[in-house]
Amino acid sequence: MIPDTAFTALSTVLEGRVTRSKSDLEVHGRSETWFTATPPDAVAYPETTDEVAAMMKICYTHDIPVTAWGAGTSLEGQTLAIHGGLVVDFSRMNRVLRVNDADMDCRVQPGVTREQLNTELRATGLMFPVDPGANASIGGMAMTRASGTTAVRYGTMRDNVIGLTVVLADGTIIETGTRARKSSAGYDLTGLFVGSEGTLGLITEVSLRLHGQPEAISAAVCAFDDMDAAVNAVIATIQYGLPMARIEFLDTTSVQAVNAYSGVNFPPRPHLFVEFHGSEVGVPIRSPPLARSCTILAARISIGQARPRTVRPSGPCATTPITPVWRSNRDARPWSPTSACRSRNWRRRSRTPPPISPHPP
Repeated sequence: MIPDTAFTALSTVLEGRVTRSKSDLEVHGRSETWFTATPPDAVAYPETTDEVAAMMKICYTHDIPVTAWGAGTSLEGQTLAIHGGLVVDFSRMNRVLRVNDADMDCRVQPGVTREQLNTELRATGLMFPVDPGANASIGGMAMTRASGTTAVRYGTMRDNVIGLTVVLADGTIIETGTRARKSSAGYDLTGLFVGSEGTLGLITEVSLRLHGQPEAISAAVCAFDDMDAAVNAVIATIQYGLPMARIEFLDTTSVQAVNAYSGVNFPPRPHLFVEFHGSEVGVPIRSPPLARSCTILAARISIGQARPRTVRPSGPCATTPITPVWRSNRDARPWSPTSACRSRNWRRRSRTPPPISPHPP
């Protein structure tokens, strides 16, 4: 329970951007998890680091629990206010503060979403490649150390966050990390906060490592008779040294979900979805070794042609490249905004859907 004196102080600091509205409490009391809703006592909407610091000092003084909220796409319940208190919604801290295209890095506020950032980067020839599936906020992705299908080449959030501005529980503001690519000075506090799930402080700014947009993309879909063959194909492909941009395993149940939602007709058996990024010359060269490794393991393979991409202010380079194959896979997952698990169309298309695991494989 938040005392009236504390609520009044928060309202003064945030200029009225704190609410006890029932609708706001209900929205911030649930996420994409299957847990029981736990609405907070109030919801705050800060816009600057200084506001977050002042707000935390008030909560620290009155012993009020604080829970950070990004886009609400978490599957693990990190955003649930199980002890009540105050939920801090960072959706209004959604500005891209700086893009250093020559150094391939940027500085953003935590409410910026993955797709919003890539839209801002479309004219630079750069992209932010970490793709957990949902259009999650950068702050939430940093706090949960998000990964996704591109981790095999581009790494996870731990590999792509190079610096943070963090407000601690008592309102202290600290800066971590450096833009220097080579530095061994001091503790790795950035690595400490990335993945801390909001337990050590609130992130108010994030510095990210960026990557070049690929000139060409080639996708492959490989069906296997059993799970062991698919796993061995991944091992063989990595041992070939093929620089895959994405690779993901789908079991039979996941393939059935993809078929039911996206209207595709993949055989109901274990699959690997693979994608290569690179030049128009290099990408086609990488497909034959993949085909050989999968053929040895008796897989059925469909390899797409390389699709050239040119860097321009708008068009296909506007966001992180996702082929139709990956879009089908993503949309049928529980964390997708258009997920078959939550779409009304699911019941229309299949009255008895196959069970879907709440966690990504």
